[in-house]
Amino acid sequence: LLFVDIHSGQIIDQIKIPRVDKLFMPIRDRDGSLLIGYTNWSNAGVLKYDLLTRKVIWRYKRNFEGPLLHCKIYVIEDKAYWCKNETELICVDTSNGEERFRFRTAPWLYSDLYFYEDRILFGTSGRDGFLYNIHADSGELCWSTPMKNGCAYFDFCNDTVCAGDMTGKVWQIQIEDGRIRQEYQMDAPIIGRVTVDQGCLYTVAWCRDAAPIRLIKIEL
Repeated sequence: LLFVDIHSGQIIDQIKIPRVDKLFMPIRDRDGSLLIGYTNWSNAGVLKYDLLTRKVIWRYKRNFEGPLLHCKIYVIEDKAYWCKNETELICVDTSNGEERFRFRTAPWLYSDLYFYEDRILFGTSGRDGFLYNIHADSGELCWSTPMKNGCAYFDFCNDTVCAGDMTGKVWQIQIEDGRIRQEYQMDAPIIGRVTVDQGCLYTVAWCRDAAPIRLIKIEL
């Protein structure tokens, strides 16, 4: 783990953590310690590191099957969320490393995690992907909406979430209960980021014609 001076680019300190192959996403916790995602040769997880004593405070680890492309973590208050193997979302307590919940995704966790009040929203990939909405404290599923060929991009509009899929459909969905407020059918697959601004949705679609890439605007 390297510490770099932001003005000069010089390395001013470095730490070697034992029994680790790769480190990911160091995030400073509220008590000044670091929360870091990591992998080694047979398992992966999250560890908490004391910068003063240069010791690992706790280490949460799980075995994984197959390649692990990343070990991204998110820290919200006293909870660290970790995406394991892109198929499981795990929440651990930042004070002691104890597991709070684990949520199995189907098929692969594809998007970033987005935190909205007491909920977590994320998309999965594969032929039959989903947009998931779960409770941030318990990991309980609130609702899920099928998204053909996965849900990579979505954005928020007040108390709704807007998402599109490869069939060309765009939904505006109520965050609280998953009720579909509006549905739009495009004539091309949605392949780009969904952005909402001033009551309008912007996205990118792919068409098999002379101008294959199009920017689309929808008034919500």
